[in-house]
Amino acid sequence: MYRILAVLFFATVLPYQVLAEDAPRVEVFGGFQYFRANTNTDVTNLDHFNLNGWNASLSGYFNRYVGVTADFSGAYGSPEFLGVPIHTKLHTFMFGPVLRLPNPTHLTPFVHALGGGVHTSFDAQGSNTADTSAA
Repeated sequence: MYRILAVLFFATVLPYQVLAEDAPRVEVFGGFQYFRANTNTDVTNLDHFNLNGWNASLSGYFNRYVGVTADFSGAYGSPEFLGVPIHTKLHTFMFGPVLRLPNPTHLTPFVHALGGGVHTSFDAQGSNTADTSAA
């Protein structure tokens, strides 16, 4: 009886070990981002400033090589102009195909081409402006 149970157990568990060697169907990424904004102006403290934020992406694969990626990010900062902080927000939403080249090492090279949009907003002393553009 125990031999039959052992055979049934290994017959159901071993296929999962084989599946674990295959490339994943879904990949999730989350991380920190540093963004250096250059405005190409001669205004002190506004010619360039730093934004910090987050980045998240989700990739789903149709097979071992080809898939699609959705990438979202947000960056925030408050540069000052004449002592007045300008609260700055930048959000991106990007989508596109991804191609990966699985290999036997622990590193998997990939290439993706993303397109989408960027939404920027600025707020200073109750006055604000926003814009959405292609990215």
